[in-house]
Amino acid sequence: MAPANTRPISMEGIECVPLEREIGFSGKQVVHTTEKELVSNLECEKSGDLPLPWLGLQWARIHVRWLRTSLKYRVLIAIAIGAFIALVLGIYLGLSLKKSKSSSPPTVTSDLIPQQSVLFYASAIPTATSLPTLPVGSFNLETTNPQRDTHGCLSAASEATAWSCDLAFQGYDLAVRQTSSTFLGVSLEAIYDQSSYGVQVPVFYGLKEGLLNLALVTDLDNAALGPAYHFQTTYDKVVLLPDSDFPAPTSRKRSTQHLSRRGQLQPGDQLWACYWNGTLIEGFFYVESNSTQIASPTSTLSSSPSSALPSTSSSRFPNAPFATKIEERRLSVNSVPGYCQKMQLLLTGNFVPLTDTSGNAIVVRLDENDPNPGEFHSGSAKRKKARKHKREDPENSCHCQWMW
Repeated sequence: MAPANTRPISMEGIECVPLEREIGFSGKQVVHTTEKELVSNLECEKSGDLPLPWLGLQWARIHVRWLRTSLKYRVLIAIAIGAFIALVLGIYLGLSLKKSKSSSPPTVTSDLIPQQSVLFYASAIPTATSLPTLPVGSFNLETTNPQRDTHGCLSAASEATAWSCDLAFQGYDLAVRQTSSTFLGVSLEAIYDQSSYGVQVPVFYGLKEGLLNLALVTDLDNAALGPAYHFQTTYDKVVLLPDSDFPAPTSRKRSTQHLSRRGQLQPGDQLWACYWNGTLIEGFFYVESNSTQIASPTSTLSSSPSSALPSTSSSRFPNAPFATKIEERRLSVNSVPGYCQKMQLLLTGNFVPLTDTSGNAIVVRLDENDPNPGEFHSGSAKRKKARKHKREDPENSCHCQWMW
């Protein structure tokens, strides 16, 4: 081990080593003058540089400037680096804090289902404190015949029966809820007894998943009814048809008899299930107009076995006191092409698809040609003059409307 007082000293361009080094039990070794420059020990001690590290049996020359730098300068460099890092972190934290303060507060989550942002044919109006509010509670909407039933979106006459406005259920249970101090939400649940031909129980947002948000609007179709609370969304419409009704013979016109009154489904029946995915549905609840329904429902059902509809609704809730309108229509902007598939009803109540001789499902792709929303405003000149703000159905529209 090298003596403590014989460690070399590093100077700029000069390495000072002791004249003698002692290694174990060997004799003294003298440095050759041809390899080293001899200077006095006093001159080496006067230098303020650091000694070279001890590396075993040999002295190593230091090439790294950092280790050759004095302790004072190394401390100053470390302080400068620390100050730079602190400055960068301070700028980053300051910008982050400013951004968080300027951003809007987080949205409070709720069970409301947002409706489509673009109104189809209604004009939004601000909430007026002078208007009577929509009653909160549960109400009944009895089964009713449609006021509008057009199937012009189907180009082939043999496919006209695939679109139907005949309800195969016994009306709606309507629930109006106060979601906040200024907003209302609504849900519709179909009153379902047993399977019947016609439009099946609708499944759309608000039925199971949550409440449909209501917005105050003016219905441009029925402006005389006053302000209305409105919802708008899409759902997958399903129509069940007897096997003999689809495809309809080209020589036979579409029957005006309501399909839902032709009877209930029986196990073993072969039928057609027509799917209209992405059908637009709207609801209007007129806060200043009274309903056309009777004052209260009864629980008496129709005793006729050939009828799929009760004479009155079996809802346990009172009839809605306010006027209500529900509409369905097909639009090219949000519709998936319709199709019909042949099915059979089992004893278990389940439907199974039927196949052809090759084992393929029997599916008919409907020849559907839906209008754009703007086409509803392009009626005849006489109609425009007579009803300036009334929307007219284009010839190629499939549209249902029910009023209560």
